[in-house]
Amino acid sequence: MIRIVIADDQPMFCEMLAHSLDSNPSFEVLASVSNAVEALSHCELEKPDILVMDLRMNVCDGIEETRRIKAQFPEMKILILTACDHPNSVTEAVLAGIDGYMVKNANIDNLHRAIIDIQKGLKVFDESALDAIVQNLGHNHYHPATGTNDHVSSLPFSKGELEILTLIAAGSTTAQIANQLHLSTGTVYNYISMMMARLGLKDRVHLVAWALRQRIIA
Repeated sequence: MIRIVIADDQPMFCEMLAHSLDSNPSFEVLASVSNAVEALSHCELEKPDILVMDLRMNVCDGIEETRRIKAQFPEMKILILTACDHPNSVTEAVLAGIDGYMVKNANIDNLHRAIIDIQKGLKVFDESALDAIVQNLGHNHYHPATGTNDHVSSLPFSKGELEILTLIAAGSTTAQIANQLHLSTGTVYNYISMMMARLGLKDRVHLVAWALRQRIIA
């Protein structure tokens, strides 16, 4: 059972979302709150598995609250569900430590799947968020001499990314990785694209070479 707290300052949307998530036997909605400060209180009290939170709310925004929650509860997952998909906002949220980013008009089945994948340790971003991340991070400068990138230290590989990297290094195709990790091929492709954009690399060969050189994978 995945235990969830929802934080959104739109009461009707919050109620609809809670009803949708509660309809899934794999989920339990512990609370629905109207701002990020209340969300932190419920996280302290109930220790949910995942916080589903809007990016822009009254009292405190989702990015600042993500930093606070991740500092206090580093294992807690945070999925941003918002109407805001500005590239800078998406990138700020990623740097704050979110585990997923989706827009509010996302397909409800995709949202349910995202929550399950995030609980497994994967990072999940919908198409618009991924485009924003690639747009911003793709302009970072990779330094071949040192094997470093401007944002690498702020954006470590997640457990899911490491699994994908290891399978790429072993020669697995996108379809084989998707099958082994029980993901869609599109999700695997998005992960790979995001890792390459983050490092300023153009193909999988260079991605694996970088990971080996940094001893991220063996």
